[in-house]
Amino acid sequence: MLFDRKKFVESIIAIADTKLVNEERYYYYSSEKMRAKFLPFFSECVSWESEEERTIVFDYMRKYGVQDQVERDFSPSRQVINREVLYVPVYETWSAADALLMLMTYRNSPKLVQATVQEHRNFIQQIAGNLLSEEPITWIYKDPSEYDRAIDRGYSYMTFPVIARGASYFEYVWKLQEKQSAESKEQEALNKTVKEVAQLSSLVTSTLSQLHSV
Repeated sequence: MLFDRKKFVESIIAIADTKLVNEERYYYYSSEKMRAKFLPFFSECVSWESEEERTIVFDYMRKYGVQDQVERDFSPSRQVINREVLYVPVYETWSAADALLMLMTYRNSPKLVQATVQEHRNFIQQIAGNLLSEEPITWIYKDPSEYDRAIDRGYSYMTFPVIARGASYFEYVWKLQEKQSAESKEQEALNKTVKEVAQLSSLVTSTLSQLHSV
């Protein structure tokens, strides 16, 4: 697969000038919401190197997927594509990024022998292309909050160093904006309180003066 590092880095850097937290009531950390907003930055920069590569990946998944995975991903099912209902295998609707993310959930049983685990990792490395750097790879598994069923666990795309760094920057910007929003709200509340204190102090002073003049 091909990964446009330049586009990815530039788009991630640009988020500092955008408003990530734009809901009035939303000033708390949500890993699920953050993942949903970050994923497009990754997905839009991944593409197939060739049609042959696409075929190799899907043949591999059909060969090594467990029954539930193969039935879910490669059997015809109801899909809505461009507002039209079609009965096609879901894999036909996947982008290159979707396919890579799904590939990383295959062969994920903890019962696999190390040789099989390494074989699968080697295949992912072969497909991932320039998503990987020259650095040693730390294989990172998904957080339990990222999947509902055992067949959907597997490796996180944070395994790719450039993605992990981009995600960290995204998270820090997100949290900074949350805190800035909270600070702004608290400042508004403080300013209102200060104004009310001044008004009440004036009323107390005025009323006391009137009381003395009675």
